[in-house]
Amino acid sequence: VREVRDALERIAKPKPEAGGGEAARLRDEAVSQRDEAVLKSREEEGRRRAAEATAVGLRSDLDAARRERDDLERELRRAEDRAARAADEAERRLERLEERTREEARRLADRADKAERE
Repeated sequence: VREVRDALERIAKPKPEAGGGEAARLRDEAVSQRDEAVLKSREEEGRRRAAEATAVGLRSDLDAARRERDDLERELRRAEDRAARAADEAERRLERLEERTREEARRLADRADKAERE
């Protein structure tokens, strides 16, 4: 910005001309308008670059959030599968325990019957 300003000031310095002050004033005004246009252009470019950087950052954050969501969903499915397998195993164990209990009850009933007969 400083280099542009210095160059513009060198250009804007009055030069000896016939017709004097009006030409110098017009030249100064043109240089001033050009200075403003350059500064506005650079400010706009800075804002555009900042917006692009923000957009890139937001896309990156969004991608990371999606990956994390996908990971969590996979983890949830695995946990649900483990829970279902554990519930099935618990059900099988309960059935085996109930069967053993019935068998033990039959044996005890048979022993009781045998003891009564003797």
